[in-house]
Amino acid sequence: MDDQIAQFKKLSSAFASAAKAVLEAQKAMNATKPVTQNIQTTCEKAAASLQKISNADTQIAALQKALTARGTQARIELEKERALLAGLVAKALQAQGLRVEGNLPLLKVGHLSLEFVFGAKGACNIWFGPKINRLAVCGLDAEQIAAKTCEFHSSLFAAEFDEQAFLKKLRKAYKLALTTAGKGDGDRVPIVALMTNMAFLMQKPTFLTDPRRESFTPYGRVEFAADLSRLKNRTIGEWTLRLDVATMVQTKRLEDHLWIPRNPDGAHYATASFVKVQ
Repeated sequence: MDDQIAQFKKLSSAFASAAKAVLEAQKAMNATKPVTQNIQTTCEKAAASLQKISNADTQIAALQKALTARGTQARIELEKERALLAGLVAKALQAQGLRVEGNLPLLKVGHLSLEFVFGAKGACNIWFGPKINRLAVCGLDAEQIAAKTCEFHSSLFAAEFDEQAFLKKLRKAYKLALTTAGKGDGDRVPIVALMTNMAFLMQKPTFLTDPRRESFTPYGRVEFAADLSRLKNRTIGEWTLRLDVATMVQTKRLEDHLWIPRNPDGAHYATASFVKVQ
């Protein structure tokens, strides 16, 4: 194909020369006072230039065919490379006990999603849920992607989880939200308000006595939603946690809803309450 491309470059130059010659002939023919000698010279020169590119269609068609074939071959090779990358990621995650589902460009790992972006600046976005909260961006390196995914999965879902301790704090966060809103037990409160109070209650004594950045324990939408998803029992004492699904309008604003993983796809919730067990 190198020879064909070299010929095309020469052909391109010939086209440029022919276009210039044709314009010169046009200028001579359209002159205010046409000069026959000039018309004869420029027209013959233009005709000769066009003769040099008379077989251009054949050359261009041959080059187009060769480029199309190479492009098709490259696409097949690229798809194989991408499939190999996904396979290596899946193998590494499965070795850690994590099941991988789906097809490129989006793979699902439990309640996490891996979005592969291919192109000049390829990357893998690691999401919480189906592209709900982006956790990290990795290069297209299987080991790096798998390690980062395991790290997030472990921090959110693999550690020991004390349901009753969590529910106790959640009940306290709910009471704080009721006080702020001037409501009573059993009333609904915004789930995001509940999250805000939980973030405060999750802080260690060192932060509460001296609130500095270095002693702050991050606890946001992702951590709160992950903890809520791990509840198998929602009852503490005589109270049971109830979550209310958000409307379509409420899902448009972050302050009005929270996405919580629930098999298979999770759901958006707007309000929460503790109701008495009947």
